[in-house]
Amino acid sequence: KFQQPWKDIFTNQLLGGNFIISIENCNVKKDCNFTRDAINTYNSWKDKAAAANQATVNHCIWDNNRITDIGSQLRCEKLISKNVLYVSQFLNDNGELLSYMPFIRKWNILGMDLPTTDYASYKLAIRRFHNPSSRTSNISLVDPEISLSYLTNSLRTQVVINGTCITVNSKKIRDKMANLDTPDLLTPIKVWENSLKARNPNFNFVWSTVFNNLFYKSTNHHKLIQSHYKILHRISTSRYMRHKMGIDKDGNICSLCDSGQLETLDHIYLECSVTTDFLSQVSNFIINHIDLSYDDTARSSLLTLSHPDPCVNFINISSTWFLSRSFQTKRTPMFPVFLQTLKGLLLGEKQIISQPMENILSSELGLDSATRLLR
Repeated sequence: KFQQPWKDIFTNQLLGGNFIISIENCNVKKDCNFTRDAINTYNSWKDKAAAANQATVNHCIWDNNRITDIGSQLRCEKLISKNVLYVSQFLNDNGELLSYMPFIRKWNILGMDLPTTDYASYKLAIRRFHNPSSRTSNISLVDPEISLSYLTNSLRTQVVINGTCITVNSKKIRDKMANLDTPDLLTPIKVWENSLKARNPNFNFVWSTVFNNLFYKSTNHHKLIQSHYKILHRISTSRYMRHKMGIDKDGNICSLCDSGQLETLDHIYLECSVTTDFLSQVSNFIINHIDLSYDDTARSSLLTLSHPDPCVNFINISSTWFLSRSFQTKRTPMFPVFLQTLKGLLLGEKQIISQPMENILSSELGLDSATRLLR
């Protein structure tokens, strides 16, 4: 075992090295070109080692903790079944990431087997892995064939209205919801309003403004918007609903606290002691860095995203998504993990949010400017 740095080992003494190993005193096969070059010239060894060990195209994309979508490892059984396993298979002949349509044509994949939003997540994960310090001012620029605005891909659903068959486009659903003057008349909104008023009798919000802010101001990340939209419409997942549907066979009681209460949406976001502990840390973080007077014990800001500071709304919409994922995976939400997740979510975020949040998180996490983005 050599104690000297590699450069000292392979560099000639005239150049300041020890030159401990030479071609004459090593048993090297003549056909071992890599080894011969490495021993004769350090720079050649260094370049080839870097090319062999760091070339991103040689890495498997699935179940790789270095290639992730906002901290979650990637896996797509349809692509795996077609033997699409490596980063190199997502590239064109020029070494650039393929856009959506060329990719599905190249591997003969049906659009219904690979949603555009899923493919966008794969491209973003590869991009972060290949260049962790890269910044994107607009996440939609990652692939011009994929719109990452909330609910723009077709639901492939048709309804018959007055004898006419009409295709229901999810973008139309979003626009109709955003333009609805009285969303408070919808049953799930009424339920949330009653729950929030029980916690704060003075609760009074214009729900049409809530949905407009959700769709157009809260974040650029479609996953966060979609998750929060489902929560407001009470179609988000919970153990109670999964048990009713026969998915969770073990029961319908909250798996994270010892209250013995049903794990309903109200329990997850308003009642669970685990959520309360997590959100108290979130509130302290906001108080320390953004708003000294912040108080959301009633959870109204959390659910309506109504705070005047966009960074607070970004933190809250990220919190509801993080809580949903934590309860679904039956893992206690950890605040340090949440901070790292926030760091990753800043890629492609609105500048009015990303710039101040990067400074705040860098200070909180103790990172220097060279490591500001999630590795």
